[in-house]
Amino acid sequence: KTVSLLLKLVIAKLVMDNSFELLMAIFKLTNGMLASMNVSVSMPAFDIETLRSTIEAMDFFERMFYALRMMWFGLIMGICKIIIDVIIYGRFIELFILVAFAPIPLSGIASGELSPSAKRYLQEFSAVCLQGMVMVGVVMIYGGIVQQYFVSDWGVAKMNVSAILLVMMLFKSGSIARRLTGA
Repeated sequence: KTVSLLLKLVIAKLVMDNSFELLMAIFKLTNGMLASMNVSVSMPAFDIETLRSTIEAMDFFERMFYALRMMWFGLIMGICKIIIDVIIYGRFIELFILVAFAPIPLSGIASGELSPSAKRYLQEFSAVCLQGMVMVGVVMIYGGIVQQYFVSDWGVAKMNVSAILLVMMLFKSGSIARRLTGA
């Protein structure tokens, strides 16, 4: 009995001392998976001269309608950019907090009663790391969808809807990653 308690104490001490290395191994694993997704989406070339000649051929009301349509697109894209930045920075802050307080839940890994808590913590940390990969996947899918709208007549409206869909999917990326890890 005493030997098993001492062994559990040594295991708990090793886990607490090496918790940062353990978490970095999980982070590097998900980062490696992310690097293996090196798929790039190329956007079609945008011809400014054709756009300029098209705008010059419009009458006053057509120009105003076009400017109004582009203003809404710019506004929606600006709001989406702010939301995306908040999501990304929030993920980094969550990672920093989880790493900073890692020794607390990981200290119970050798204990029978607290071991499920340490397991849930590792699943949660893995989910936050995997969330980055899900976010990159969502952005790559968005790039592929938006690519076809540049040549479409209703491209601006479809790009607005796609941008809102992108933000919604980035919000959902955390729950998707948690489902994948079982956290």
